[in-house]
Amino acid sequence: MIMHLYDRAWLNRAGIRALGWTKDTPNMFGGAIERDASGNPTGLVMSTTSLASLVSVWLRIPRLSPEDQILSTRHFMREIIAWRHERGGRGRRRAELSGQLRRDREARGGRADDAADRVYVFAQAPGKELENYTAWAKLVKLGQGTTITA
Repeated sequence: MIMHLYDRAWLNRAGIRALGWTKDTPNMFGGAIERDASGNPTGLVMSTTSLASLVSVWLRIPRLSPEDQILSTRHFMREIIAWRHERGGRGRRRAELSGQLRRDREARGGRADDAADRVYVFAQAPGKELENYTAWAKLVKLGQGTTITA
């Protein structure tokens, strides 16, 4: 699931299957599921009146094991870079996973400053931006090869 500006999110086919969505799945409170001409979910979910609609979807997606999270993050970063959008995931966990990818690459003799180390984060709560960025800055040391930026 990739969320965009808290108003919409995209799920891949695996996400749609994991949620068990079909053409009979009703829209969630405060949101809408986009459907194709046959009525089947396309994977686009839109918040119409409430962020709770997207959060409810996100909370129902099964969590990956730590190893699969690292693999998923590796694939995610490669795809983002391939499309030249270099925007990453959310906050602390994505930064930790990026650091693990960097350490794995270094252990294999790779470069520590690879573009896949870039993680782009944004403050999660209005009025708490400084707290968010201060906490994330503590996760990364200067020269570590991982960039965290807004």
